[in-house]
Amino acid sequence: MLWHPALTVLDDDKLVISGKAGLPHCARCNKALGLAAAVKEAWACSECGDVRPGSDVDFFTLEGVIQEGLKAFLLKNPDFAPAGCLAAPVRALQSA
Repeated sequence: MLWHPALTVLDDDKLVISGKAGLPHCARCNKALGLAAAVKEAWACSECGDVRPGSDVDFFTLEGVIQEGLKAFLLKNPDFAPAGCLAAPVRALQSA
């Protein structure tokens, strides 16, 4: 599965104020996955029909997706800074 995080920024303040992981996407056709109707706790692609098992791990993955997206954004935009609630995890990633 692919994840495409979305960040909310204040351009004038050069500040990243929030991040969302978004939905997982199909690795084959890059379409957003939905919950599978036939299989409990699974993601399914409406385009190619690929089904991926879902789990509680998906929810823990969300935070990592947001933080990796934020880290990539800040590397490309060094004049921006994360808001207070986002800053501590980014510093932890940078020191790892």
